[in-house]
Amino acid sequence: MNILFFILSVALFYFVSFKLPPNYPKRKLCIYLGSSLILIPLAFFLTLKIIYALVNYSGVTELTASFICDFLIKLTMSLITISLVNLASLIVADFMIDNSIMFHQKYNTANLNKNPVKFVLANKEKIKIAYKIFFMLGACLGFYGIWLDSN
Repeated sequence: MNILFFILSVALFYFVSFKLPPNYPKRKLCIYLGSSLILIPLAFFLTLKIIYALVNYSGVTELTASFICDFLIKLTMSLITISLVNLASLIVADFMIDNSIMFHQKYNTANLNKNPVKFVLANKEKIKIAYKIFFMLGACLGFYGIWLDSN
């Protein structure tokens, strides 16, 4: 089951990083990802309270409740990882590269046809994809630690 959720976490991260429509507003995505960093832990604690209420007032055993809480912790950590790493990726890959290109186009017009500025202008989208792949590899390492580690 952990392998399945590892694969689902990676797939969800891939979708949020690479498959959202390219014309989706970046600022709106930053707001959604930032607010999810607050809402996910709140949902976790609310669900945890419900689980403990079920344990106290029903026939759910402590072992079942412990399994559910462990799964809930892993799920919460995966969702926070998805939000946090995508937010960092969005800030670095999109905003920093776009702002540095706009800076050079505005204040460094004499050197736009010289390397490395020329290279960055010509390969802007490839550089963004390379940054996102770098962040995805880091997130996959985090998902491995969350879902597949022996602890």
